[in-house]
Amino acid sequence: KPKVKSATGIDHYLIIKKIKKKINNEIKFISGDIKKDHSKIKKKYEKILIYSVVHYFKNQKELFKVIKILLSKLNISGMLLIGDIPNIDMKKRFEKSAQYKKIHEKWLINIKNTSQKEKKILNSINKDRKLVLINDKLIFKISKMYNNKKFECHVFNQDKSLLQNNTRLDILIKKI
Repeated sequence: KPKVKSATGIDHYLIIKKIKKKINNEIKFISGDIKKDHSKIKKKYEKILIYSVVHYFKNQKELFKVIKILLSKLNISGMLLIGDIPNIDMKKRFEKSAQYKKIHEKWLINIKNTSQKEKKILNSINKDRKLVLINDKLIFKISKMYNNKKFECHVFNQDKSLLQNNTRLDILIKKI
């Protein structure tokens, strides 16, 4: 919010309820799910950010539906930043690196030092395998689809200061 004149967020009402307790009414919130409730968004925006969300979509069809919806909410020359996208191929490449081996050794030491309660919680977390698989092929597909007469698409590595920068990337799509 400090970097823009106005900001609007859309999320489930429980998330908004938690956020509103922490901030002033500087941000307008719309309660809902972007996939179903996008008609509640009446205005167009210069910039839209969707951060650390796309990997929770069910499949590519749902992912491309949301991208299309968000691009329709942009002004001419507006920009959509799809941030913090985990890429399974990047992760596989990183797991072969010396840097990963060092980090993984520290992780194994830390795991040994966790309490039984913490271990039980970690083991109880089930990964949802029915989510969209984001890999190099899908990133290329997005890039190819949105590099045309209407859009420019750029894929960026994440800043080195971010925790998972070796396995995640960002995509910027600009209307032209």
